Amino acid sequence: MQCLRASASPWWILFLALGSHAQNYTSVTATNITDASGTKLAKGTLCFTGTNASDLPIGYRVGGGGQVITKPVCTAVTTGAISGFQVANPDNTSPAHIKYRIVVFASNSSTPVRYDKNVDLSGSSFNYDSYSPPVDPPLPPTGGSVSGPLTVTGSVTATSFIGPLTGNASTATALTATPSQCGSNQF
Repeated sequence: MQCLRASASPWWILFLALGSHAQNYTSVTATNITDASGTKLAKGTLCFTGTNASDLPIGYRVGGGGQVITKPVCTAVTTGAISGFQVANPDNTSPAHIKYRIVVFASNSSTPVRYDKNVDLSGSSFNYDSYSPPVDPPLPPTGGSVSGPLTVTGSVTATSFIGPLTGNASTATALTATPSQCGSNQF
């Protein structure tokens, strides 16, 4: 009869542990962050913030445990490249499938030189050089309607059967009319 000797860590347990860690995080790479002329960003910062679909920062739980705060996680950009950077894999977060806001800053400015919102990523790696933001759908023509939330930046002027309504993001409630304000007219 042969005796099995217990070892401290069989290789396959270590392999499984490393594999599950890799699924909880996504490695982010970039080697070519440039301006429109192809000049690489000499020095800057690349930041990721976990958000909901409305681009609002959210806290979430990373796969394998642990709470993630709403503060962005950032890495240095040098000559258009980053290295050794990872973020939580949205496939394994709670809530599931968070989005990311990705912002790039030049070292000499606090104004972003690039801003991407609602970025979907998944899996073990994400190449920022290959990311292409989706094109926003056009607004419907006159007489159409918008399904879902409508985001307007700046002033709003609308004309309705009760007269013109104006407002901006800080006075958006001024654009709301109730049936009592409209008399016998129906919406």
